[in-house]
Amino acid sequence: MAFHITDGILTRYTEERGVISVIIPEIVTKIGSCAFEWCDSIAYVKIPETVTEIGKGAFYGCENLGEIYIGGYLFPYKSVGIFERIHQGLEMIVKKDFSMKMDTSLKYPLTLDFYQKTGNEKAFTYLKKHFTKVMIYLITKNDTEMINFLIQTGKFFTKRNIDKLIEKAIDRNAHEIYVILLNYKNEHIGYADIEKRFKL
Repeated sequence: MAFHITDGILTRYTEERGVISVIIPEIVTKIGSCAFEWCDSIAYVKIPETVTEIGKGAFYGCENLGEIYIGGYLFPYKSVGIFERIHQGLEMIVKKDFSMKMDTSLKYPLTLDFYQKTGNEKAFTYLKKHFTKVMIYLITKNDTEMINFLIQTGKFFTKRNIDKLIEKAIDRNAHEIYVILLNYKNEHIGYADIEKRFKL
């Protein structure tokens, strides 16, 4: 096994498999287009926060790539499956630009995971602004773990959105989420009168 630095990029080689991991040092600010295209032996990539631009197709064809770390955040490469989508997701995380247009099935879980792991203020602002839509996505996915995390932060649920979200949980037959939200309302928000508690 040997280590090589070429153009500020650190790579690790083995005779059997070629490149198996790529660790990019903090002096690097950009990864060029198609930089690792078809390097199908790469299994792991670590990218520092100093990298602010990832060129199109930088990891295209990296069929064995399982993990990408960006500034300590684990991006599950295999869970995305489509190379263009992962490029979008990587760009959003690197730039911390949550206003980027992309499919919500990628954007919502990635932003939520990033916020959960980092507490990033820009991710929080995006989630707060789109909270009802994000919650409907989580209700549809029956993601009780993430909903419990959002409840624990104490920053998202309000008198204005809780009833609508409870109704969405009922509509989707998400019984566990319905109970979680109802308990939260009971403990933290309350009811205008006792009869309203039994109408939901």
